[in-house]
Amino acid sequence: MGTGTSIIISVAAVACVGVGAYYFFKKQKSQTPLKVDTVDTLSLEDVVGWFKSLNMDPAKHTPFVCNNLSLFNLKFDQQMATPNILLGVYDEKNNSLSPYRFLDVKSIDSSIKSLFDKSQNGLVVLS
Repeated sequence: MGTGTSIIISVAAVACVGVGAYYFFKKQKSQTPLKVDTVDTLSLEDVVGWFKSLNMDPAKHTPFVCNNLSLFNLKFDQQMATPNILLGVYDEKNNSLSPYRFLDVKSIDSSIKSLFDKSQNGLVVLS
Protein backbone atom coordinates (compact mmCIF):
# COMPACT_ATOMS: atom_id res chain seq x y z
CA MET A 1 0.00 0.00 0.00
CA GLY A 2 1.40 3.37 -1.00
CA THR A 3 1.99 6.32 1.30
CA GLY A 4 -0.86 8.29 -0.30
CA THR A 5 -3.31 5.46 0.29
CA SER A 6 -2.19 5.15 3.91
CA ILE A 7 -2.75 8.85 4.48
CA ILE A 8 -6.22 8.71 2.91
CA ILE A 9 -7.19 5.70 5.05
CA SER A 10 -5.87 7.40 8.22
CA VAL A 11 -7.77 10.61 7.51
CA ALA A 12 -10.95 8.63 6.77
CA ALA A 13 -10.59 6.70 10.05
CA VAL A 14 -10.16 9.91 12.05
CA ALA A 15 -13.16 11.47 10.30
CA CYS A 16 -15.37 8.41 10.98
CA VAL A 17 -14.43 8.36 14.66
CA GLY A 18 -14.99 12.09 15.00
CA VAL A 19 -18.40 12.05 13.34
CA GLY A 20 -19.54 8.97 15.25
CA ALA A 21 -18.41 10.41 18.57
CA TYR A 22 -20.04 13.76 17.85
CA TYR A 23 -23.45 12.21 17.17
CA PHE A 24 -23.16 9.84 20.12
CA PHE A 25 -22.46 12.65 22.57
CA LYS A 26 -25.08 14.90 21.00
CA LYS A 27 -27.63 12.17 21.78
CA GLN A 28 -26.10 11.58 25.25
CA LYS A 29 -26.54 15.20 26.43
CA SER A 30 -30.16 14.67 27.41
CA GLN A 31 -29.39 11.60 29.51
CA THR A 32 -27.66 11.14 32.87
CA PRO A 33 -24.43 13.06 33.56
CA LEU A 34 -21.28 11.45 32.22
CA LYS A 35 -18.89 9.92 34.75
CA VAL A 36 -15.35 11.31 35.00
CA ASP A 37 -12.47 9.34 36.53
CA THR A 38 -9.58 11.25 38.15
CA VAL A 39 -6.08 10.00 37.31
CA ASP A 40 -2.85 11.44 38.73
CA THR A 41 -0.55 10.31 35.90
CA LEU A 42 -1.61 8.69 32.63
CA SER A 43 0.92 6.47 30.90
CA LEU A 44 0.86 4.69 27.56
CA GLU A 45 0.82 1.40 29.49
CA ASP A 46 -2.41 2.49 31.24
CA VAL A 47 -4.05 3.34 27.92
CA VAL A 48 -2.93 0.15 26.17
CA GLY A 49 -3.92 -1.95 29.19
CA TRP A 50 -7.44 -0.48 29.22
CA PHE A 51 -7.93 -1.12 25.51
CA LYS A 52 -6.54 -4.68 25.78
CA SER A 53 -9.00 -5.47 28.57
CA LEU A 54 -11.92 -4.81 26.20
CA ASN A 55 -11.45 -7.78 23.82
CA MET A 56 -12.15 -5.70 20.73
CA ASP A 57 -12.71 -7.01 17.21
CA PRO A 58 -10.23 -5.16 14.93
CA ALA A 59 -12.62 -5.57 12.00
CA LYS A 60 -15.32 -3.42 13.60
CA HIS A 61 -13.79 -1.53 16.56
CA THR A 62 -11.57 1.54 16.30
CA PRO A 63 -9.88 2.63 19.55
CA PHE A 64 -8.93 6.27 19.98
CA VAL A 65 -7.60 8.79 22.48
CA CYS A 66 -8.63 12.45 22.43
CA ASN A 67 -7.42 15.46 24.40
CA ASN A 68 -9.55 18.04 22.59
CA LEU A 69 -13.02 17.49 24.01
CA SER A 70 -14.26 20.71 22.41
CA LEU A 71 -14.64 18.58 19.26
CA PHE A 72 -17.67 16.98 20.91
CA ASN A 73 -19.45 20.04 22.40
CA LEU A 74 -19.98 18.32 25.77
CA LYS A 75 -21.42 19.82 28.93
CA PHE A 76 -20.51 18.37 32.30
CA ASP A 77 -22.05 18.84 35.70
CA GLN A 78 -20.23 21.81 37.26
CA GLN A 79 -19.82 19.96 40.56
CA MET A 80 -17.69 17.22 39.01
CA ALA A 81 -14.22 17.37 37.55
CA THR A 82 -13.98 18.48 33.93
CA PRO A 83 -12.27 15.79 31.86
CA ASN A 84 -9.32 16.54 29.64
CA ILE A 85 -8.83 13.09 28.05
CA LEU A 86 -11.29 10.72 26.39
CA LEU A 87 -10.48 7.06 25.77
CA GLY A 88 -13.03 5.43 23.52
CA VAL A 89 -13.90 2.72 21.05
CA TYR A 90 -15.86 3.54 17.92
CA ASP A 91 -17.98 0.60 16.76
CA GLU A 92 -18.24 0.97 12.98
CA LYS A 93 -20.90 -1.72 12.61
CA ASN A 94 -23.34 -0.03 15.01
CA ASN A 95 -22.09 3.55 14.49
CA SER A 96 -21.71 3.93 18.25
CA LEU A 97 -19.11 4.89 20.80
CA SER A 98 -18.81 2.21 23.44
CA PRO A 99 -17.10 1.71 25.74
CA TYR A 100 -15.57 5.05 26.59
CA ARG A 101 -13.87 6.63 29.56
CA PHE A 102 -13.56 10.30 30.51
CA LEU A 103 -10.44 11.15 32.51
CA ASP A 104 -9.43 14.17 34.56
CA VAL A 105 -5.68 13.70 34.22
CA LYS A 106 -3.18 15.71 36.28
CA SER A 107 -0.15 14.76 34.15
CA ILE A 108 0.70 12.58 31.16
CA ASP A 109 3.91 10.75 30.40
CA SER A 110 6.16 11.65 27.46
CA SER A 111 4.84 8.87 25.19
CA ILE A 112 1.24 10.12 25.48
CA LYS A 113 2.39 13.72 25.00
CA SER A 114 4.25 12.63 21.86
CA LEU A 115 1.06 11.01 20.49
CA PHE A 116 -0.93 14.21 20.99
CA ASP A 117 1.86 16.37 19.53
CA LYS A 118 1.63 14.34 16.29
CA SER A 119 -2.17 14.35 16.17
CA GLN A 120 -4.57 16.46 14.19
CA ASN A 121 -7.05 18.29 16.43
CA GLY A 122 -6.07 16.19 19.47
CA LEU A 123 -7.70 13.00 18.18
CA VAL A 124 -5.45 9.93 17.89
CA VAL A 125 -6.82 6.78 16.27
CA LEU A 126 -5.02 3.67 17.54
CA SER A 127 -5.12 0.84 15.04
